[in-house]
Amino acid sequence: MPTKGTVETDEQKADRRRTTREAAAALIEDIGYIREMTVGSPSAADIRRVSGLLRRLFVDDDLIRLASPRVGKIRISAPDLSPAYHSKHPFMFFMAGGAKGLGGSFPTITVFDMTPPPFGHKKIEAPDIDAEARIDLDVSNYLHQRVISEGGEWATRRDALKYIANVASGVHSGVSRSKGEALLSRIRRSHSFTIGADQGLRIDLFVNGLDSDETKFVYKKDSVDPVLIEILSNATYLVNSPDVIALEKYIAVELEDS
Repeated sequence: MPTKGTVETDEQKADRRRTTREAAAALIEDIGYIREMTVGSPSAADIRRVSGLLRRLFVDDDLIRLASPRVGKIRISAPDLSPAYHSKHPFMFFMAGGAKGLGGSFPTITVFDMTPPPFGHKKIEAPDIDAEARIDLDVSNYLHQRVISEGGEWATRRDALKYIANVASGVHSGVSRSKGEALLSRIRRSHSFTIGADQGLRIDLFVNGLDSDETKFVYKKDSVDPVLIEILSNATYLVNSPDVIALEKYIAVELEDS
């Protein structure tokens, strides 16, 4: 890729398209696979496995590298969560959501704190989050968008993706080491979502209690945790973004002409 501040010639772009054509073909195959998953009824295992593809596209910069000589800068259409960031009190729990899975849908979920400690009973009004509102973000800002929170601590989309792919058996298995990984591990163990036979969403929050740091794993068949939902949401925003669709079309024509 060109260094920051340099301008590529048309010849240089053509050369980069030629040398990355095989990877570009793999890209549209992978995006096609991800799209099929997002419109189906993916299980927790499906979502965990696709985290490896998303890590390569986003964290390993394949998406930027392949888009640059073809359509230029890629922007992802993501939810506008700015009202959540301006809440005057920390969330007990917040999940951006915005995906379908297990045969149902996972909308934006918010659970609000009561009064600051010691907790009282005064209800805090939810910020006015429009579930349909979208903002176009470049890949870096998209990855660093804060999407999940517990007890006032936030994790970004990049945090969630790297955690599932690198620690939670998406690509590798490991042990949570950083503060951010410990947060995501705790969130996975504390909350779960299940879609019932009536397509209703069952939410089990804080199953270990509000003040627990318990991270013991308990297997729950046919349920999915909030961090996996953020991975699925990531996949959904990726495949529905106009810039990504334009890149797919460009590569399809390129391959036909090669």
